[in-house]
Amino acid sequence: MNNKRACLYDVKWQVLRLSLKGKSTSEKLDALEKYWSEAPGYERAYRVVNYLDALINRGGVEDDEAETFKFNLEAEYHDFTSDFYEWEWSLVIEDLMQLEPKVLRALRRDIMSRQHQSQEALMFVHLIEGVTNATEQTAR
Repeated sequence: MNNKRACLYDVKWQVLRLSLKGKSTSEKLDALEKYWSEAPGYERAYRVVNYLDALINRGGVEDDEAETFKFNLEAEYHDFTSDFYEWEWSLVIEDLMQLEPKVLRALRRDIMSRQHQSQEALMFVHLIEGVTNATEQTAR
């Protein structure tokens, strides 16, 4: 698997990304800047740039602020081929187990609604389904 692509499936990132749906561009940018500033680094920069690319390409940008933010991150982290650690899916499972079932369902629905799913996205969905099933069996 591609560690760079896999880092997009950090649970906290996915929950944040899901929470941005329906918000204004300004609110999204504020949340992304806060997320970025809490722990700058290649993985967070890649996540934010990936999100901004999707936002810009869908025409969901009301001003140049998103493009400027993206440009600045890319200027600082221009080489997105380095400093990506081996992705630990076991940690993703641990984080997924902390979520409520409705959040797990929303994450799964969101990933599956995308036109194209990468191998990493399908792995994330598989893990969500496994955690959901385990949670449901424990509740019985």
